[in-house]
Amino acid sequence: MNDVVTSKDGTTISYLKLGEGPGLVILHGAMESARSHFELAEALAPAFTVYLPDRRGRGLSGTYGHEYSMQKEVEDLDALLTKTASHFVLGVSSGALIALQASWKLKAIHKAVIFEPPLLINNSISRD
Repeated sequence: MNDVVTSKDGTTISYLKLGEGPGLVILHGAMESARSHFELAEALAPAFTVYLPDRRGRGLSGTYGHEYSMQKEVEDLDALLTKTASHFVLGVSSGALIALQASWKLKAIHKAVIFEPPLLINNSISRD
């Protein structure tokens, strides 16, 4: 089922909803959309109400806007968590960075799964 939520700056964030149980938001990576993790959502749907948002600038959601930032992504997630009364977040790739940042700022997040965040630690990946 498609629905929308309005973020703090007025941007519309579209999302899919499936399943039943505690709310879980799955944040996709940069080159993906809400449907990228649909099979995972189907597998989790017997235990969770899964929300798959199209991050801003993708799918059916509004544009990035001229002041796009990590803060805007956190505000988008906050709007969805508030509307759905969800407390669990799973982020993949750049979605993992958003989930990590949001987990520091938003009291609504009780648990977060951070999967394959694109982080460089002590030059762990060669820049050559």
